[in-house]
Amino acid sequence: MISASILAAALRAAADVLDGAAPPALVASTPAFTAPAPAPAPAPAPAPVVAEPPIPTGITQDDITNLIMPHVPNPAIKEAFGVAMRALGINNLPETPPHMNGHLYAAFQKVLATFGIGADAPAPTPAAPASII
Repeated sequence: MISASILAAALRAAADVLDGAAPPALVASTPAFTAPAPAPAPAPAPAPVVAEPPIPTGITQDDITNLIMPHVPNPAIKEAFGVAMRALGINNLPETPPHMNGHLYAAFQKVLATFGIGADAPAPTPAAPASII
């Protein structure tokens, strides 16, 4: 613990040094006070990597319609669907290019998840076997 007399002497010495008038003997004889170094802050934990679910394949317009129709009467969900569509560059659901169906379906699933509603992707439609003839 630092006594009042040591602290006063240190303050006088510091003031003298700042004024340029401190004799070297006084500065050397005054015990130096150094504050303990603060403990280093712990490194923040890395954010967990949340893998995006895979984009479902084989999704049709009917699959999308079946996913969203029960929720369209809710204005908040309907608006969120519109925001998700526009984020993908789709302005009108019937004009969705077929290659975007899976992306749109996944976006709509995320919207429903934000409202606490879960929905699984339908089972992929098996492709018709190619004829070898």
